[in-house]
Amino acid sequence: MQTNRSAINIDQFTAFILRHRLGITTAALLLTLDQAAKFVIARVIPVGESWPTAGFSHLTHAINMGSTLDLFSGHTIALVLASTLCISLLMALY
Repeated sequence: MQTNRSAINIDQFTAFILRHRLGITTAALLLTLDQAAKFVIARVIPVGESWPTAGFSHLTHAINMGSTLDLFSGHTIALVLASTLCISLLMALY
């Protein structure tokens, strides 16, 4: 009898979650904090403005339509395809 190796076994999935719960919890917490900060900045600071206006460190509301440092701006489809390919490759190797 052959077994389907690609089928997800619920026991294996549960064991994976329990084994990696600290990393999963940390990632979820950081994602939540990141999105909350973006939400607050988008509502409080106008685009192009900084807070505080003086000092060593400040938050600036900027819009980035590309990847890091606005690279590949206007090439959203290429970025999505490259990201999808890389994620698929990582999932296949993992």
